[in-house]
Order: sequence, then structure tokens, then C-alpha cells
Amino acid sequence: MSHELLTALRESTHALHQELDHHPMMALLLQAELTAAAYANTLAWLHPLQSTLEQQLTHLLPTFATNIDLGPRLSALETDLQQLQVTPLQLPLELELKLAPSEGTLAGMLYVLNGARLGSAHIARRLQHTSPHLPCRYFTEANGAAHWPPTLKLLENLAISEYSDCKVAAETVFRWYIKVMNNAQRETVCQTASGC
Repeated sequence: MSHELLTALRESTHALHQELDHHPMMALLLQAELTAAAYANTLAWLHPLQSTLEQQLTHLLPTFATNIDLGPRLSALETDLQQLQVTPLQLPLELELKLAPSEGTLAGMLYVLNGARLGSAHIARRLQHTSPHLPCRYFTEANGAAHWPPTLKLLENLAISEYSDCKVAAETVFRWYIKVMNNAQRETVCQTASGC
């Protein structure tokens, strides 16, 4: 197969990817003056996202891609949160991620999740430079170099009949991330402004 699917995924998710990268809850990770409280708040909201994706992928992998190693990152994230003395957040029911199980869905989810590992390396370098006192195992141990190539291979070998599910899953996961981060920002502003 050519790189038709990968190109289609990049094109269909480009705007969503940009929106997420520049979301205030995520952009603050690259700021020179990052407070421990703001950092901890973003990590606390990332926890249910990571937890949900890893849980769903754990159910999908044995059926659709037994050769893929999930490489869980949740424990590293929880270690960071423990050091920051922050409790992980729980998503309300209206923010749950719902996707139909298929090989295409699996591939689309991995495209987003393992693509994020590559971006984590940049965040880790920035944090170590600007905020070396903050724990960042979640970003430093992402290991995108090991997990991205198998994801590309999965995409390259995916049947054409699975392309639609793959694109829908990738776009849905990106939109879900943005929806959760929008909710996180509203709650953060609300708590800062009036403690509501």
C-alpha cells in the first residue's frame, strides 16, 4: 500500500491537531513561566484521557493487532501527579469517548496516541529547560521512536475497507481531547474567578 491513508489522516486531522496544540491548557506547558499549580492542573486533566485510551486499546489489541505493544504511559503520569500531590480527575459521563470496535478504529486511535508521543519529546525538552523542578516522566518516557514505527506499519497494512473507521476514530479522538480541554479551561477559569 502507498502512503495514501497516512496522507489522508494528516490532512483530515491537521486543523484539529493545530487546535489542540495551541489550546491554552496545552500551550502553557511550553511557557517560560509555568507554575506548578497550572502544570499539575493540565496533567490532572490529561490523566482521564490517557486512562480512557489505554483502557479501550487494551480491549482492542488482542482482537485486531496482537503484535502491537501498547507501552502504557499511565503509571508515569500517575507518578508525576503523586509528586505534585494532585489527584487525577474523573470525566463526567457526557465526556466519555465512544467508538465502534474495529481494526480501523484501533489504527486511528493509535495514530493519535502514539503521534502524541513524538510531541511529548519536545515538551519534555522544554520543561527540563524552563521548569527542571517539575516532575515530567509522562513526557520524558514517551518513547515515540519505539512506538511510532509499528503504528505506521499498521496503517500501511490496513485494508482499504477499514480506512473510513480509521479516519473517523482519529478525528473523533482529537475532537474528544479538545472537548475535554475546553471543559478543563472553563472549570479552571471558574475556580480562579469565583471558586464556583
